[in-house]
Amino acid sequence: MSEKSQYFQILDDASARVALDERIDKLSYLEVLHLLDFLDKKGLTFERLRKVSLDRAKTAYKNRPFDSASLIYWTNAIAGEAGEACNWTKKLDRALPTDPVPDEIIKGLSKEVADIAIYADLLASKLGMRLEDLIVQKFNEVSERVGAPHRL
Repeated sequence: MSEKSQYFQILDDASARVALDERIDKLSYLEVLHLLDFLDKKGLTFERLRKVSLDRAKTAYKNRPFDSASLIYWTNAIAGEAGEACNWTKKLDRALPTDPVPDEIIKGLSKEVADIAIYADLLASKLGMRLEDLIVQKFNEVSERVGAPHRL
């Protein structure tokens, strides 16, 4: 049984919560994140993405820490990921319209979409803004411009 599943089993057993309390000090950062993922019934939020991603950007990347990375670095990172997404869809263009989309392309493209969202939030953070506020503002602006009633 993996460490992660052991913790989940403990959480499911009310009588074993004391065992978790005794082990909590020994958990690594990643194990705590796994537990939080399990306990967080709401799933991912912009707030949680910002907190964990910013912490990783400030501590894990020794050659380019977040505080020293310029706006150019973050916009180029987004452009790079968008380019990789385009490369995956270019592969689709080589197939016949009747061919099914290969799982490899779906998986690759989905990873690039996630990378774009993560970098976009880091860029928003660098600007001192919240990505969710920027999305709401832009979505509503476009809805108004095109005459759509949809608002966030």
